[in-house]
Amino acid sequence: MAFYGCDFTFNGERASTFFDPGGADTNIFITTGATDGYAFDNDGELVETQGYMVTDYISVSGAEAVRFLHERNYPEDEPMVTMFYNFVLYNSNKNPIGPAPTRLLEDSHVCYSSVASTSGASYIRVSLNAYINPGMVSMYAVNPQKRLMIYNIGSYSQDDADFSVGEIVEDRIARRYDALHYGLVQNEPLQFTMVFGIDPDDLVGESCFTRAEISKITQWLTGHQDYKILTIDQDDMTDFRFHAMVTGLKLIANGGLPTAFSAEITCDSPFAYRNPITYTSHLTSSGALLSIENESMTNGYFYPVFTVTMAGASFIQFVNTTDGNRTMRLGTVQNPIPSESATITIDCRNQIITASTGYNLYPGFNMKFLRLAPGTNSITITTDGTGTLSTTCEYPVNIGA
Repeated sequence: MAFYGCDFTFNGERASTFFDPGGADTNIFITTGATDGYAFDNDGELVETQGYMVTDYISVSGAEAVRFLHERNYPEDEPMVTMFYNFVLYNSNKNPIGPAPTRLLEDSHVCYSSVASTSGASYIRVSLNAYINPGMVSMYAVNPQKRLMIYNIGSYSQDDADFSVGEIVEDRIARRYDALHYGLVQNEPLQFTMVFGIDPDDLVGESCFTRAEISKITQWLTGHQDYKILTIDQDDMTDFRFHAMVTGLKLIANGGLPTAFSAEITCDSPFAYRNPITYTSHLTSSGALLSIENESMTNGYFYPVFTVTMAGASFIQFVNTTDGNRTMRLGTVQNPIPSESATITIDCRNQIITASTGYNLYPGFNMKFLRLAPGTNSITITTDGTGTLSTTCEYPVNIGA
């Protein structure tokens, strides 16, 4: 699948607000300023001859760019007429220093929108020949930092990663026409390329990454000692995420200016993951029944994480009747669960048991971690106390990238 024109999050940091957690467009300079213009009658004949407007000196100190918006207030059935805008920059003494480099974002029947670079200027003035009915003008500072997003640039684009189908493990020997087959291995990590950079709407004049911003991005994405969560804000990716590392990072120049990166993404497995699902059960001495649909795409067992909050219990036992009555038990007569062990976490995938109080619970454990077979699993839970059980499943899914 292709990622394009969307936001992403890595290690809890959102790309679009990475440089400015406060939001994108701030510091309003002028808003809802009415403009007069030429008026037309129903036959399209000119009936009024006013329409020139020029703003006061608008302070733009500290801003890299401003966005100019003119919402034209006239009916759709009236004629489409050209409008002329002029953006001039001034220094601190209000002397002109030249026209503002401008990029048109939208020019439609009802709206004109553009972004003007104001770097190095103290003031800006906008003159407008409005051959149209009155409208409303707004100007505000575009986020002086850069908003990042995923997109294709030039010859750089997102990779299409292959789906994981596994690798056959077998030996072939003399005097035997078939293989000694041991099974299928699916552990080659998913890898793909992700291209991201400054939002094209923010590319005005000579906008580009500074060296300080490049350093901040590389620190954000690289050098981590373990896998981080990567999410893509795309409609068909809402329910999925990756456990990923950035194993390669290349700066991309556009017109000689650094405006984007190409990142090599390496995941911890061949799969993406569904967002974690947590099932909650209330435990009593009468027991409890838990039904879980194994949504893993691996055609094998899935190992969940159990979190138990106990009160007055000496043992807890899980029996998965779907998996041949496989039993996981914690606490025996000789080694009961300590009454002070308030919260117990059983990570079946990594085969780790921890207690919030630090107790060693392995002496009372039968060394069989519970697993979910393909399909619907029926799990019977018994205990001699009360408590709450949370079962968390982060299912692997084979969706490529």
